[in-house]
Amino acid sequence: MIAIVDYGAGNLVSVKKAIDWLGEDCVITADPSDVRRASRIILPGVGHFASTAALARSGLQESISQGIAAKIPFLGICVGMQWMFSGSEESPETRGLGLFPGICARFPHTVKSPHVGWNQLDTTSTSRLFRGLPQSPFVYFTHSYYAPVNGTTVACCDYAGRFSAAIERDLLHDGFVRRYNTDSGVDGLPAGEGAFLACSFWLVDNYVLQDRYDEALALLPPENATGNFVKVVQRVPVKIVLDPISPEVAVLRPGMNVEATIVTK
Repeated sequence: MIAIVDYGAGNLVSVKKAIDWLGEDCVITADPSDVRRASRIILPGVGHFASTAALARSGLQESISQGIAAKIPFLGICVGMQWMFSGSEESPETRGLGLFPGICARFPHTVKSPHVGWNQLDTTSTSRLFRGLPQSPFVYFTHSYYAPVNGTTVACCDYAGRFSAAIERDLLHDGFVRRYNTDSGVDGLPAGEGAFLACSFWLVDNYVLQDRYDEALALLPPENATGNFVKVVQRVPVKIVLDPISPEVAVLRPGMNVEATIVTK
């Protein structure tokens, strides 16, 4: 079942009609338990970034985070995509989910805002979202705030500079968060390199700084190696150990109750 998350904003009916047309089972829901049971999760947008604060109050944010950690596919549309970043200038006091670093910004006064109309995308060949489409399709925009370009951007658009029109990545690999798709070749290395990447620790630390300790601990896989160095997270103690057989793979485990900020080796 596909859960279309209702947080009091977003074009819910249009998204449901599209899923219905595809013949897939879906439900519009504001119930966190429905989101936890879903095989796919969609967070529609349309509206002010401040409206996403309802996700934390309702428990929906926790359910979405648990789903992402469990590798349940998640699709954020418009404001739903912007919510995956740390925040937005549209509502500085409202925190985003923090899956991606960076703040969504307003278009400068040198161009007409909102950005409305058809514009062309520059897509990557590795994107699954745009598979089967021309490499530079035209899509329709209506927005005043834009997402920054980063290593997970799979489609860019140019309007007063380049911005992310779509982001995409497989976040987890054996409990670790990848900073990008290591099989894509964008780093110039062969596919299959270890998943011991800084983003694993950044996401844990980000959760901790938001007092989301259960979600931080949920990202820590079971202990399966003996330790040789220790780092800790603010109020969420963690021991980082290296696998003696595959030293490029690190494992995290609970440690002593110490306060600090996590860093990579």
